[in-house]
Amino acid sequence: MFLAYFDKSGDVDQVATVVGGYLATVTEWERFDVDWRLLLAKEGVPYFHMKEFVACRGVFSTGWDNETRRSRFLSQLCEIIAAHVRHSFSWIVINKAFNEVEQEYELSFRVGNQYSFCARGCAAKIRDWLNDNECKGRPVEYIFESGDRGRGFLDSIFERDGLPKPQYRAKLPPSGREAQISTPLQAADFLSWEHQKHVRLYELNQLLRLRKSFSALDRVPNKWILNEKSELVQFCKNASIPHRVSP
Repeated sequence: MFLAYFDKSGDVDQVATVVGGYLATVTEWERFDVDWRLLLAKEGVPYFHMKEFVACRGVFSTGWDNETRRSRFLSQLCEIIAAHVRHSFSWIVINKAFNEVEQEYELSFRVGNQYSFCARGCAAKIRDWLNDNECKGRPVEYIFESGDRGRGFLDSIFERDGLPKPQYRAKLPPSGREAQISTPLQAADFLSWEHQKHVRLYELNQLLRLRKSFSALDRVPNKWILNEKSELVQFCKNASIPHRVSP
C-alpha cells in the first residue's frame, strides 16, 4: 500500500497556491519516520516547520542563526527524503490566473477552490505514476495537513472522482505531544514552502538563482506542475468546462 502525504503553501491573497508532497510505501514511511526523528533529536528540536526555521523563531529561535548549521541541517533532511520516498509531486496555480479564468469559465464548479484544484492535480499525477510503474490498482491513501482550508471542497471532489476519502493529520504537535505529529507532512511542508518561494520570486522576476535546498529536493524523482493562465484555459477546454453566460 502507498501513502501520499501533502501540504499546502500559500493562500488566495498570495502569488500562488501550492500543494506538494511525497509518495512511498507504508514500510518506507516507517523507516523515514525513524531517521527524521533521530535527526530532529540530534539537533534538539521536536519538529520541523519551514516557516519557523526560516524566521529563526519558535523551536528554532535559539542557536539557529548559524548559516553553516542551517545549511547542513537542510541538506540532511533532503538526504533522508531522497533515501526513502518513491516520488515527489507538486501542483502549483497562480492565484491571479485562476481568478481571471474563473471569470470566463465555470472553473470553480468543477475544481472547487485553488487548494482542491491543486490537491486533485497531485492525485491525477499519482495515478499516472502508478500506471507508468506497473503499480496500477495498488491502493493509495491520501493524507493532508489538517489545518489547510478547503477541506470540504477536497472531500467532495475526491468522492466525485472515485478517489479514497482524504485523511487529515497534524504536522505540528498538538499541546506539545510530539508523538502525534506526522513527520511525512513536515517533509511535504518543506517541499511546498520551497515551491512557494521559488514561484513568488519567479513571478516577480527576482529569481536570480536556485536555492540549494530547492536544487537538493529536485534530485528526487518528481512531477512538478505550474499552472499559469494558458494552462488553466487549456484545462478548461480539455475538461469541457463551459464558459460563463454573460449577463
